[in-house]
Amino acid sequence: MKRLIAGVYRVFDSKNELGTNLLGYSFNIEGTFKRLRHELTLNANPNKAAQAAYSAFEEPKMEVLEEYCDNFITVGNFEYADVNNPAVIQTVEAMLNTWADRLKSKGAAVILLQYDV
Repeated sequence: MKRLIAGVYRVFDSKNELGTNLLGYSFNIEGTFKRLRHELTLNANPNKAAQAAYSAFEEPKMEVLEEYCDNFITVGNFEYADVNNPAVIQTVEAMLNTWADRLKSKGAAVILLQYDV
C-alpha cells in the first residue's frame, strides 16, 4: 500500500535559502512536485509572482518542510489524508502559516502557492 505524502513544502533557491520561498501545502506532495517542476520549467505556472521568482533561482530545490501524519483513509492501494474532514484542512493550513511565519522571521520572502490536492 502506498501512502501519499501530505503536508507543507517549499520551492527555493538552494544558493539563497533565505531569498524568495514558494510555500504551499498538498495532500499528494509527490504529484505536486512533478506538476510544479513541469509548469515552472516551461514558464507556465499561473502564479506570475511565483513563476518570476522561480525563473530567477540559480539552483531550484523542492523540499517537504513538514508532513501531516493523522487521519488517513484507504482507497484501493492508496492511503491518503482525509481531505473531506475540515479539521484536516485546518491543521495543514495552520502548519503552512507557521512555516510562513518562521521563514519571514528569518528574513525570507514568502509567496504562497494555491492549495493542491
